Amino acid sequence: TILFITFFISPITNLYSINTVILKNSDSLQITVNGQNIQALKMKTETGVILNMSKKKILKVLYKELTKQEIEQIRIKKEEKIKLNSEKEIEIEIRKIA
Repeated sequence: TILFITFFISPITNLYSINTVILKNSDSLQITVNGQNIQALKMKTETGVILNMSKKKILKVLYKELTKQEIEQIRIKKEEKIKLNSEKEIEIEIRKIA
């Protein structure tokens, strides 16, 4: 019975609960994520409007509701990680040239 609840009920409740979508342009959305594919995330607003957003615009998706402070902390960590990875890639390219 517990396995049934864990594997079948839990994903369903997560699918229809409020999620936090952090965008690369410093905005964030508290929205219900309905689905996704390789290129886009399908979301539903509180008014029932369905949105399809390119994943290129999305920094991170968290399947829970967050405060503004939590969102900002996650944004800073994610942007630092992206910057560090970019710096490492540049360093590798410089080593290849030298």
